[in-house]
Amino acid sequence: MPSKTSENLFEDAFANSFKYFRSLPFLMGGKEKDMIAEGLDLKVQFAKRGGQVPVVVQQSRIDGEGVLCGGDILRMEYADNAVLGITLSEGHPFLWTPEGSIVEETGLQIFEILVDCDQDALIYRCRGDYRSRGDSARLFRQLPSPSEVKYDKDGLVPVVTQELATGDVLMVAYANADALRKTIEDGFATYWSTSRKALWKKGESSGDLLRTESILLQSGGNAVAYVVEMLGSGACHTEAKDGTHRKSCFYRKIADRNRLEFLPGME
Repeated sequence: MPSKTSENLFEDAFANSFKYFRSLPFLMGGKEKDMIAEGLDLKVQFAKRGGQVPVVVQQSRIDGEGVLCGGDILRMEYADNAVLGITLSEGHPFLWTPEGSIVEETGLQIFEILVDCDQDALIYRCRGDYRSRGDSARLFRQLPSPSEVKYDKDGLVPVVTQELATGDVLMVAYANADALRKTIEDGFATYWSTSRKALWKKGESSGDLLRTESILLQSGGNAVAYVVEMLGSGACHTEAKDGTHRKSCFYRKIADRNRLEFLPGME
């Protein structure tokens, strides 16, 4: 009996993952939204943006106390239910690009996958010496000009927000041209609220402002990063047990294909 090629194995993994993940329920709105934010059921909201969610691929590190924490942001692409399933099965990142092709990052191994509060964005925390593959592996560079940003059909670009001091990813949101211009002009992180359909200066009402230290653009122009200093208690609208806003929207990780678990100290 002939052995399977790598292409055959990929097709099998894709089919098996799709069969599993297409059966997961996706909750929206009201009490269900609270369950998504505080519960431990894995319910990634693929349906919110055309069947895919943004994925941040991050080079992670171990700090002096042995805790896994943030590092360089390598790239930002997308995942659907099947591609997430393949990633969980294979242990290294698979991603959809905006051009509709699948990228396999074989040089990186996943430590853990974080899910944001609304379960509509992911972080692949990875290890692997991407520097050995050349500087091109790190796709984010200082924003050369706002005109180089490539917005989608809705006039939006995904924005990953990273804390300068720690490297932790705080949130993933979207910006239009006006939001990016406002961020550049006044030095504070501003986004486009897809729910309110309005500009959103983070922390304007709560006081949890994010001062923008630099703005990065992914090669190809299809994603932006705000590198920020936190001026308040937390970037997330959800609250921890002590009543304070959580520092990051990414306070849970995937424990298995059905369940999440809180990161230490983030309950």
